[in-house]
Amino acid sequence: ELFCTTAFPTTAIPLGTYIAGDAGLTTEIAALSFTGGLSGTGKAISYMTYTSNFRNGVPSAAVVMTDGHAQSGLNGQPDDYAAQAPMAMNAGITLYSVATGAPALVDTAALEAIC
Repeated sequence: ELFCTTAFPTTAIPLGTYIAGDAGLTTEIAALSFTGGLSGTGKAISYMTYTSNFRNGVPSAAVVMTDGHAQSGLNGQPDDYAAQAPMAMNAGITLYSVATGAPALVDTAALEAIC
């Protein structure tokens, strides 16, 4: 499942839409556009935790791509990725964090807190 997040996360490609090796997945990912705005990593992790339909009997995993810099939401509340990551893990989802952006600007401590 692929999520896009700015102020409000949305599902871009639902789980089960494609099978391994399906060329349509690459095409659909390439067609996505960057919308800009706040990163909302914590909101995205929470949204994924409560809306994804992981298959039974198959390990659940998610890759979180971020620069690690928390941003305040529209209501001024800070992004709560450090609180949402353990909730996802407690739901049985293994998280992997991948740094995006210039290496010198990535908050590696935040990426480590996610997984």
